[in-house]
Amino acid sequence: MSRGFYIKILITAILVIKLYYIKVLPWRITMDKDTKYCVNCGEKIPKSARFCEKCGSAQPELDSSPKTTAEDQVAKKGPRKKHIWSKWWFWLLVIICIFLVALGLRFAVNHTKGPDTIASEIQSGLRHDTTDYGDAKVSWNDDAEVMEVRLPTDSRVIRSTYQGETALWNSLVRELQDDSKKIARDNNKKYSYIEIMAPKSSKYVWLEVDQGKIKYNTADNLK
Repeated sequence: MSRGFYIKILITAILVIKLYYIKVLPWRITMDKDTKYCVNCGEKIPKSARFCEKCGSAQPELDSSPKTTAEDQVAKKGPRKKHIWSKWWFWLLVIICIFLVALGLRFAVNHTKGPDTIASEIQSGLRHDTTDYGDAKVSWNDDAEVMEVRLPTDSRVIRSTYQGETALWNSLVRELQDDSKKIARDNNKKYSYIEIMAPKSSKYVWLEVDQGKIKYNTADNLK
């Protein structure tokens, strides 16, 4: 989940609060103007009701003695408390809870990824970001506990590296460093160990990256 995901959640929460204060709260206030409280049990009843629907006691006429009726209602019911959702801090807590839930979901999703899924994501990134790496293949070697990257010998990055040009190679190294660092941070550090196998022999490696840090880079031999 990206930063944009959390921004969308925050905006949605703000819009919900705004909608409540614009649409719902005025409607509730209007409804309160059409009701009163029973002088006997304090139950909310229609303003025009002459008897309480709950206890059956007779209600005084509001028009004939408004002052007495208001005083009686205050004496019986007391000051009417505001609902919790009308308080600003309630909605602040709602936003915080939504953010924490989203954060928990992100943690759960990232930490349930297996090595094969992670390898597939790295491979997809290498193939779709540029054509310089050809049909790069990434797989998890369970015995060696390493992500193995294999590049076609006819890919531009391999051809240019053989010719002593390291611009494309360095770009690939940075990309795999970022992948390794992200995996170590969001998933299992064990899966952040990435190697680029030598094009012509799997016995040798051209790059080793662990938790975003370069352990070995064959381009250093070209300097």
